[in-house]
Amino acid sequence: MAVMAQSAADADAVVSAAAFVGEDTTDFDAQPVNIFKEEKNHATVASSVLVFSATGANFQPSLQPTKNLASAYVEFLKKATSFPGFGEPAALVLPLPFNNSVFQFETNIRNVIKNDPDRFLIARGLRDLLPGYIPDSLLKTWLLSFILIGKPEGTDDVYIKFARVVLTLKTDKEHTTIIPEQDAKFEISQVKVNSLWVAQHADALAPKIQPIVSVRESIDFFASSKVIPSKRLDEASCGRSSSRLRIQGALNDW
Repeated sequence: MAVMAQSAADADAVVSAAAFVGEDTTDFDAQPVNIFKEEKNHATVASSVLVFSATGANFQPSLQPTKNLASAYVEFLKKATSFPGFGEPAALVLPLPFNNSVFQFETNIRNVIKNDPDRFLIARGLRDLLPGYIPDSLLKTWLLSFILIGKPEGTDDVYIKFARVVLTLKTDKEHTTIIPEQDAKFEISQVKVNSLWVAQHADALAPKIQPIVSVRESIDFFASSKVIPSKRLDEASCGRSSSRLRIQGALNDW
């Protein structure tokens, strides 16, 4: 009998990674207010908002163990996707059937999002999060989170995709991972940076969204220690924060 996947909030463990696709045209010598004001810098706006949201939700996967992160992840996702400088999120929830095979994992994801131009990167990114070895047999329900920041070459458009799989994993006697037959849950949501709104509110955003975090630093931040060694962002900043603070209503609510 197939196992039914639970919700993200019920996961026993969370494994995370992030990636960037496209062209990052950020001017890293710019003052913080100009990071928000100039569209060419908005890939860095996206990465900074993501890290700011995650830190506020206590979701810091590069610095934390995989256990007991589910509620923090859910809070991070809620916080990040409700940022008023992002457009309304478009979400898709799909069943992801498995039949006792690790090898079909990547193929199944590509098939359920076959019209997504980033399907190969998303599927590979999620597959790479599958733990090969689970020392704690009590960790049964796993949440695999893959964040993709995109900025197509030749444009200033920036988008973020939040892809995740919730599934049950088991182990054999050697603690090697096994995917039992099940209907796992695949979810993907996408937001786009509203460059006009961000530029209009740059003076309010610059002192609030701190530190300014590059795309590369955000990728390190969201990488669970099983993916790459953790890297702190203590020095991640870009210029001095503005002393002016004029938080608009929507930003203040966020």
